[in-house]
Formats: sequence, structure tokens, C-alpha cells
Amino acid sequence: MRTVTVAANTAVSHYWLSGAIHDFYRQHSNSSLNIRVIFSDHTPDLFNNEVNLAIAYDTGSRPGWSINELFVEELFPVANPDYLRRHSFNDAGPEALLAHTLLDYERLEPNWINWRVWFDALNLDTPELKISRYFNNYIVLLDAAERGLGVTLGSRYLLDNKLKNGALVRLADFSMHSGRSYYLAANEQ
Repeated sequence: MRTVTVAANTAVSHYWLSGAIHDFYRQHSNSSLNIRVIFSDHTPDLFNNEVNLAIAYDTGSRPGWSINELFVEELFPVANPDYLRRHSFNDAGPEALLAHTLLDYERLEPNWINWRVWFDALNLDTPELKISRYFNNYIVLLDAAERGLGVTLGSRYLLDNKLKNGALVRLADFSMHSGRSYYLAANEQ
């Protein structure tokens, strides 16, 4: 049995990669390929010699790696439908979010987007920005949002299934394109 090692951060592994792997096995039920997943929220950990493929939120070139864009990052506010029944939003503008319970996570890498960066990208001055709760990773953060504790930033492609099944809903059509993307990197060594 041949093993392919794929590395990605925890959010990509949990919300996107696991579904892609399950789809692969459904479509190739006779495959003897073993897909091994390594995850880390520190980008340099994704690019080591034992990794065949890395999915990274990283635009830098890597010697010995062939890099191709998978999808562009788009961020928008999401919440549990029950939260929205208790705290109406009614298609208000992004500044109306300041009156809501905002949930965020600790930025481990300087290029990760938080509420401050998101509002700045929309050219909104937010001196009154108050984050109600911080979490130590994106999975725990989204779990809190799914449980109705507040509003957080959702990432298109990563959360498509949660939006489709109604666990989370977009608050409005406005969004922010960060100018960053997720990339598939193949180890050429």
C-alpha cells in the first residue's frame, strides 16, 4: 500500500481536507492509497521532507516545492440561526456588527485575519471594537459560534458544508477578500 502524506493547518484539515479525502475514497473505492494527514498551525511545519503535499495559507515560494493556488480567501460574518433569532441583524451594514457578541481567535501567524483586520479592510473606523471572547483555534471558535455564543468570521470554501447544512448562516452579502489564498504545494524532492 502506497502512503501519501498531506499536511495542512488544523482548520483546513478539519473543514476542507477531511471532506476531500472522503470524496476521494468514495470515488476510488478500490484504491490502495493510504492518505496520512499531518496538521500544524505553524506554516514551516507543513514543509518538511516527510510531507508529499502541503495545503498552506502561504504565498511564499519554497525551494523544492511546486505551488499552485487552490482557492482565494473570502471572509464574512457567520452565526448560528438561533443566535440571529435572539439578536436581529436585518441586513444591516458591517458597522452594525459592533453591537453584537464578536468571537475571535488568537492569531498564531501574522497573516491570519481577525476582526480588526477585517473591519480595516472594509475602511471602517472601529475604536469601539470589543471582542467578547477569544479562542485558541479556529475549530473551537466555530464550535462556539455553532452553539450560538456569537458572531465570527467565516471563510468561504472552508465552511461551505456548514452553510449548506444550516449549522451556520451568513449575516449578509458583504465580505472581505483578503488578497490571500490557500495553495497546494507538491514536494519535488
